[in-house]
Amino acid sequence: MEFTFGTRSWRPNMTTSLSREDAATGMNEAGPQQAVRPLGTRTEARALRLERLEDSTSGFALGLHAPRRYDKVLCIEDCALQLDLANEILRFVERRCRPLARSMLPPYDPVDHTGFLRNLVIRTAHDQQNKTQVMVNLVTCPPTNPQQQAALVEIAAALWKAFGETNRGLVCVLQNITSNRSGVAIGETQRRLAGERDTIEQALRPLRHLDRQRYPTADVSFWSADGVRFRISANSFFQTNPSQAERLMAVILEGSGLLERYQLARQNPQSLLNQALTCDHDEIQMTPSALVVDLFCGTGTIALCLARFAEQVLGLELVASAVADARANAQINDISNAVFEVANLDKEDLWQTILRRMPAARDRPIDVLVMDPPRAGVHPRQLKAIAGAPPLSRPRRIVYVSCNPATQTRDLEMLLRSAPWYALTRIALVDQFPHTPHIETVAVLSLKEETAFL
Repeated sequence: MEFTFGTRSWRPNMTTSLSREDAATGMNEAGPQQAVRPLGTRTEARALRLERLEDSTSGFALGLHAPRRYDKVLCIEDCALQLDLANEILRFVERRCRPLARSMLPPYDPVDHTGFLRNLVIRTAHDQQNKTQVMVNLVTCPPTNPQQQAALVEIAAALWKAFGETNRGLVCVLQNITSNRSGVAIGETQRRLAGERDTIEQALRPLRHLDRQRYPTADVSFWSADGVRFRISANSFFQTNPSQAERLMAVILEGSGLLERYQLARQNPQSLLNQALTCDHDEIQMTPSALVVDLFCGTGTIALCLARFAEQVLGLELVASAVADARANAQINDISNAVFEVANLDKEDLWQTILRRMPAARDRPIDVLVMDPPRAGVHPRQLKAIAGAPPLSRPRRIVYVSCNPATQTRDLEMLLRSAPWYALTRIALVDQFPHTPHIETVAVLSLKEETAFL
């Protein structure tokens, strides 16, 4: 989670923390993929709704921004949405920094742009052995003198002694340094203050959320797979709720149709080979290999989870640092059939970009096109390009993942109106953000002549 240092604090009249009992009161979890563990799962959050706040000018605050106020901070001692270990670290940092607020470590003031401490970002993950890993990232302004930096290093050393040397899960303490006046907790430079590496590792095992009765021919290794490992750096994006991210990946995997291809190959691989050699391409509805394109691929989360069941995967992303993370994630998982490239699809021609980077798509259509855009949705130019694909290049399925049902609905309406040869064959909901009004949705469009195989 991301917390903010400040000089002006707000505090509620009734309580100074959000307890787990309070957080669970009155919540009605619903939907086909509801959160099994609605508390203690978030790795990042930015807002908290409270009523009846009192103003205070204590000179030091560490917590979350008050509603609709960039200059006020609501002090937080415990947040039910994150792990208990993360709450311990939060309180530890607060106790160490508060006495130095008027001397060596003044909080940043976004009004007059003075101060040093800006954000405390606590990121948590679970590796393949399900061991907790924690990264602490202290975002600061450039230090004004050596003593100021030395005081921060001393706090990092104390953190490491309390939570790292004792094997409690702390992997590293980092410092991101920024002179940017915006509220983004990302630095232009980064230093490691404690620990032996700069990343933590999250493992996703989507296969364990699938129905074994639906895929009876899957072998033992299919179900016992260790999953896909992802290295998370201080400034890289990753799903804020990894436990639900596994369920989301399972929904995407089923919606892609790749599992049906896998099962068909397990049932009779020789017949599929003969079919591929003797039949026209249009008659081969389910092949053991597939071409997958992932637009807005980010750090490769979806693409790498699909790669095991595809012949080739191409991930396209605008942000170069995210592409670098995706390539690193492919390497640590020994995935060689996934390629990630930087592409600005607002300026580049979509199909020329795909065919240039995936030559195999020149001879046969893409089997699955995945889109997981930002909340604003897909640019109309990109939707027009998808709808206007040549008949032989039309994706067999389009899997549209969204955290904003409103923009997703708008985009789907445009696609179905512009490309009437598609049908909306599935829509699923995943409670990715418990205790909020937000929901993750997965919609599947299929070519109408292939809907009989769904």
